[in-house]
Amino acid sequence: MTNPILNQLHDTRRQLLDEAGGTLEALVAAVQKRQQQSGRRIIKSQPPQTFGTPVKPAIQPPSSPIGGR
Repeated sequence: MTNPILNQLHDTRRQLLDEAGGTLEALVAAVQKRQQQSGRRIIKSQPPQTFGTPVKPAIQPPSSPIGGR
């Protein structure tokens, strides 16, 4: 069974690679050049923020079991 959407996707990928010279590196370079020429602002995502060391729980468990006092 063929999937027309996947067929179109693969055809488009082949076309873009052919236009860029046939390699993924050339395609990436062409896309980056188009980004630069577009004049649009490029926003890079930031990694999630961490807020230091984990917080200790407010209630500490007893140091000895109940009844062992």
